[in-house]
Amino acid sequence: VIHNFIILESTCFIQFQSRFKYLFNFLFVRYDKEELKEVIVMVDIKKGESSFFVEESGEKLAEITFFKSGDDEITVDHTVVSDKLRGQKVGNALVEKIIGFAREENLKIVPVCSFVQKQFEKNAEYEDVLAK
Repeated sequence: VIHNFIILESTCFIQFQSRFKYLFNFLFVRYDKEELKEVIVMVDIKKGESSFFVEESGEKLAEITFFKSGDDEITVDHTVVSDKLRGQKVGNALVEKIIGFAREENLKIVPVCSFVQKQFEKNAEYEDVLAK
């Protein structure tokens, strides 16, 4: 029985319960852009007024929020993924979605959210939408 599944950067922490005690296993997850595109297609990411989100039965299961912070600039201030979707790269898919949105709208992004900041650090191809 899997009790917890937590993504920490590129490491998955999986906690299994045996009959006697908890066993801890580490699994290193690597993904490429093609895999991430599949995630974006598999989950229905919707656009709100100032967010992109995934919902099921009216409940938001994942969301990335932003606000207009200049004429050609948005600030991404929060990303959250529910336990139900954790480990499925949905957070990365939300970042990809907002990057695409910024490119389409000719906007620059100010990444205030720590998760989004880390994605900018890891992905040099996002630099074209990073506000200087």
